[in-house]
Amino acid sequence: MEDWKKTDDEDLDEEDILLRNKCRKMSDDELNSIVPVWATDVGKMELPINHPMYSNRIFMQCNVDKLIKNSTNLYDVVFNKKFDGFWHDESRFAHTIERWLKKECVDPPMWDISQNNSFVISDGRHRTVLAQYIGVKDIIVSIPIYLKEDAQELLDANELIEK
Repeated sequence: MEDWKKTDDEDLDEEDILLRNKCRKMSDDELNSIVPVWATDVGKMELPINHPMYSNRIFMQCNVDKLIKNSTNLYDVVFNKKFDGFWHDESRFAHTIERWLKKECVDPPMWDISQNNSFVISDGRHRTVLAQYIGVKDIIVSIPIYLKEDAQELLDANELIEK
């Protein structure tokens, strides 16, 4: 596939190039020490409409491996286990890593049901795969209330009570 060829850096600005190079130099231990920070505070979310206070959604903590296994739309989001320029969204990973290193939060992924009744990550596929890649066992996701029981059964999920 054309997407998987090595990307050159000439279309990126200097900040992107430096950030990608920084991630390319990180050891596995450095990557595995990253702690994701999820935005569950409505004031810190980029898309606050997906916060439980504004929607019929809840936040749940769930097993990331089971989330990926049970989400039918992650087949095309494969991380190649190294930052080497052969992955077309390497910059997206690098920017998320940089945010987490700075203890800045990102919106939790959103789990939904598709028109053909399969479970999908409707937003946050790359964040989900990146969390798994750096060795995170559990992540926070935003789930419609009506999927709560399914999520608990399939994902070893527990509801996070917002205060």
